[in-house]
Amino acid sequence: MSYELVENPAYAGRTPTPQKAVCHDGSPFVSVKCACGYVQHLHETQLAAIPEDAEVGSPCKGCGELHVYPPGFFEYAFQQMRLAGWIE
Repeated sequence: MSYELVENPAYAGRTPTPQKAVCHDGSPFVSVKCACGYVQHLHETQLAAIPEDAEVGSPCKGCGELHVYPPGFFEYAFQQMRLAGWIE
C-alpha cells in the first residue's frame, strides 16, 4: 500500500469535539498521505454516490500514482471519526 490515512495536523493534540467541516463543500473529509509525502483529502460528499462494494480509485495530486482503496475503506474511516467524536 502506497498511502495511509493520517490525522489532520491542525487538530493534533486536541480533544475531539463534533464539528462541521470548514473546507470548500462543508462536508467531512479524510486525509490520505501518499508515499511521495503529498497529503490530499477526500470529502464524504464526493464518495456518497459510490456503491459500498466498489473500489475507489484516485490519483495522487503530488506524483500521479493511482491509489485504489478497497470497498468500505472510506465508510469505515468516517465511522471511526464519528465514533471518536470528531464529526457529527
